[in-house]
Amino acid sequence: MKSFKTFLSEDLRVKSQELDPTDPLTPVYYGLVSAEHRGQVKDPTAYDPKLAIRTKARHKDPKAMSTAYGPVQITGSTMRDALQRHSKFFSPAGAKYAQEFVNQADKFAKAKKGDKAYDYGGAGDLSHRSYHVPYQEAGLAVIKGKMKDAGIDITKPLSDKDLSTTIQRWRGVPETKDSEYYKVARAGYAKYKEIGNQVSFNQSASANQQASGAGMNMEDDYLKVHGYAQSPVNWAEKYPENYSVKTEPIGSTPALGSSQQTTPVRRQSSTLQTAPSRPNNTGGKR
Repeated sequence: MKSFKTFLSEDLRVKSQELDPTDPLTPVYYGLVSAEHRGQVKDPTAYDPKLAIRTKARHKDPKAMSTAYGPVQITGSTMRDALQRHSKFFSPAGAKYAQEFVNQADKFAKAKKGDKAYDYGGAGDLSHRSYHVPYQEAGLAVIKGKMKDAGIDITKPLSDKDLSTTIQRWRGVPETKDSEYYKVARAGYAKYKEIGNQVSFNQSASANQQASGAGMNMEDDYLKVHGYAQSPVNWAEKYPENYSVKTEPIGSTPALGSSQQTTPVRRQSSTLQTAPSRPNNTGGKR
């Protein structure tokens, strides 16, 4: 059985390749992934090499270009700005990845047409599965920076207005000009918010179970150390007071006066009268 401390500190994100589902802003990220691809991505939490590329949308104006990359299409300039002004939202590992992302964007900007790695649609340097979680974490950090710029308090529950403002900050146009994007983003947000709520509930229930189990083990350790319970074989031996007990004198011992009576041999009945209770550690020996 895992200890309570191990349970709480275990990093499930690395195993699942997902962001922390209990972070209240994680649903925003996944909602935006869905919106960027118009809901065609079945699972926005999963690694997809088809999404770990530079945008394929080449501008008609040869002088205009985009370095947008990955599931939420972050540009090099956006990542650089977030690193400079909102570094507190990046973990050390996230900041390191973000700098590599900026360096990659510079290669995109200088790439010649037809370059398989860095031109439009190219995978660049950060397309491997191992970069999936760092990309998500950096993307969420950028989102938090944009929300702060919009005056949204990210420490409080997100209102409908806050969500709309966040979507507009990311998309760059009002809802009247791209209602489908907003619709898909909201649906994704609602879905992953509910998933996060369920995970939080399950973790709380598991934590309570772990804490309860830890308390019972502490009781057992206390009893053994103080000689109350020495490796009992079953509940009847460990807590005999919860089992019915019949007393019978041995043979035909004559009745004794109250001052001469001795403790009779006791035989345990096999019938359990009540569910065994835990002894009170604060009391005397049992």
